[in-house]
Amino acid sequence: MSKDGAPPRSEIVTPATTSIEQLEHRLGLPASAFLKTVLLRAKDQIVAVVLPGDREVNEPKLRNLLNVGAISFAGDTDFAKAGGVAGFVGPVGLKARVIVDTSVEPRAYIAGANKKDAHLKNVLPGRDFDGERKDVHDVKEGDACPRCGSPLTLRRGVEVGNIFKLGTYYSSKMEATYLAADGSRKPFIMGSYGIGVGRCLQTIIETHHDDKGISWPISVAPFQAHVVALAGRDQKGGAGDVNAAAEQLVADLESAGIEVLYDDRDETAGVKFTDADLIGIPFRLTVSPRTVLKNEVELKARGETEPKLIPRAQIVERIVDHVRGSLQ
Repeated sequence: MSKDGAPPRSEIVTPATTSIEQLEHRLGLPASAFLKTVLLRAKDQIVAVVLPGDREVNEPKLRNLLNVGAISFAGDTDFAKAGGVAGFVGPVGLKARVIVDTSVEPRAYIAGANKKDAHLKNVLPGRDFDGERKDVHDVKEGDACPRCGSPLTLRRGVEVGNIFKLGTYYSSKMEATYLAADGSRKPFIMGSYGIGVGRCLQTIIETHHDDKGISWPISVAPFQAHVVALAGRDQKGGAGDVNAAAEQLVADLESAGIEVLYDDRDETAGVKFTDADLIGIPFRLTVSPRTVLKNEVELKARGETEPKLIPRAQIVERIVDHVRGSLQ
């Protein structure tokens, strides 16, 4: 036992055990029992980031700390210069700039021995290795909030807009200036504020879909009604009657201010209904030989499972009411 109360470090044999997961399996210990040393190249320097085995490097944090635009994994030459061995790299005796993440605790860990098929146990930060103490790790569920101490909860998100504080970077290069109160010329302070239409659509689809396809909210749907014509071959209510009835329905809906997608393809009902669910227009209106004969229209909202038969004389008013009610 050393004077600090911790047992001295010692080497253990770990053949072909090059990942945290493999170490967990071989030694029967959790990921947090190990130290992960990530060897990187940042411009002209070799950097070793030391974290617990259950943590990951946050690249933007590290780039900001090192004041570089890009970071890459170390190559064979870098490993040789630093005295490390790929798959078994550890912080003890490493010839590199060592950054010790703040999540590393003052206790014994198992770390790479910088020797093939070997690790070191009872590696103690501060005794066996040292480095710059910095926060360069990703947060994870349950971490303490730096402001209030409450556990953090992770949720998925989508970047639909962004703000860039450009300062005077571009205005100085373009010599874009304004006349200040003291009579001098100063560069504009610039900012960029943007919302991406494509990103907004992606977000809407991400939050409004099911296993069949998109389910557009009516307020942003590209169309409000999807008219599907199922042309049959019967003498009455046949292809000509169905297409004429469907086209008249489209015309009546558009005259009432409804935006309509019309499907008059020569496809089966199954194909058309599947495509309608995939596209996800709020209301599907089906015109078929059967509905033509009965003077009805089949109505199905995207979120419903069963269609309803609505009298032809009422269908336009019904759709208008649905749309207006949804938009209020």
